[in-house]
Amino acid sequence: MRGAIVAITGLSLLLAACGSSGATPRPARPSLSPGASAAPGQPAAPAPDGPALLAKLRDRLARTSGIEVEVKASSSGSYYGGKRVAQERSSSSRSRMTWASPTRLRAQVLESTTAFLAGSVLVMNSPTQVRVKGGGALGLVPITMKASDTRLITNRNHYFTDNHPIAHLQRLTSSGATWEGIKALPAAPKASWVSISGVRRLDTELTRELLAVDPATLQPVAMAMMVAERPVVTFQFLRFVWDATPPDSTFKL
Repeated sequence: MRGAIVAITGLSLLLAACGSSGATPRPARPSLSPGASAAPGQPAAPAPDGPALLAKLRDRLARTSGIEVEVKASSSGSYYGGKRVAQERSSSSRSRMTWASPTRLRAQVLESTTAFLAGSVLVMNSPTQVRVKGGGALGLVPITMKASDTRLITNRNHYFTDNHPIAHLQRLTSSGATWEGIKALPAAPKASWVSISGVRRLDTELTRELLAVDPATLQPVAMAMMVAERPVVTFQFLRFVWDATPPDSTFKL
């Protein structure tokens, strides 16, 4: 049992990568600075109509009952286990996730800067409780945890229930959200980019949030949380499937 508990410490790497056991170098990120230029040969898409794009994505989210994603995520912050620490911690992961309305979720770590988390699985069937299983031999016994458990808090002190991609999309399209179209950034030069205000920020240091959406399919492409001009949390959507219909067995562990 002790080994299983060790395997899930910091398990928010499933969703946006919390800190590993020590301070680490910041992972490389594609340029998300609003002043950055597109790469040669890749002309940036013009600024979209932000309010119109918001209305379309809000409607699309309301009409779907299931989503599947594969996402690369990175995060930098000065928290560990819900407590402030002296050194900034950085981490990254690649995960596969399946969501079913309203709150069911399965997430599996495919790659992680914390080696023992690769293969870890988390399942949520209610907004207050999760089942987790570590990767490899450490994950023989699944464990039930509160969704508010400090082991599921990221290195920016973001709670698990706020920090998976679907929760972010719901927050960024919530009532009161304002989307301003901006020129496309090099991280996704053909996507429609918006700068978002009027939403609840997940921590007080954040000053701006950016989202890139494929205008034809309304599939999210990338998102970032910024402190000044620096991205401190990023998501790159490698795969995004609307209207997924996962069987009930997906959410059993």
